[in-house]
Amino acid sequence: MHAGTHIDGPMHLLDIPKYLYEFPLDTFIGEGCVLDVRGSKTVEYKEEYEHRIQEGQIVILYTGHSRHYGQPDYFNDYPVLTQGFAECLVRRKVKMIGLDTPSPDTYPFDIHSYLFHHHVLIIENLTRVEQLLALNRFEIIALPLNIQADSSIARVIAREIGDGAL
Repeated sequence: MHAGTHIDGPMHLLDIPKYLYEFPLDTFIGEGCVLDVRGSKTVEYKEEYEHRIQEGQIVILYTGHSRHYGQPDYFNDYPVLTQGFAECLVRRKVKMIGLDTPSPDTYPFDIHSYLFHHHVLIIENLTRVEQLLALNRFEIIALPLNIQADSSIARVIAREIGDGAL
């Protein structure tokens, strides 16, 4: 369940007996927000994120790291989130964070745990995220399989939103 694009749920690292398929369906669908964070080894908190990220959104990070997929560097040398950035995601009450990397952190996976404790799911190994940069508004649909698992492979799509509301 952790190969390719997938969604990590809290049961993956925490003693929380809730399978991913047991989350409400609307957890996996929502307005997206893309942040262009290329060129940094760490995704730091910026005050502007307090205004860019809206409550209930699915935040997608574009690091550009997916270009290394299939190479050893992909899993060994990827940008990670800082605690300050993770705290911003929790304050903004996002549903999920999506990354074009294999993980938001490294061992001992403190960021994973922090996000899971605050009900933020994690999408890993996204591709083609750069296509979102040109969109004004978009919706993310990231559906896990309907199976008893801590995490799930997922087909994640973005759909442009016109002038009307969601």
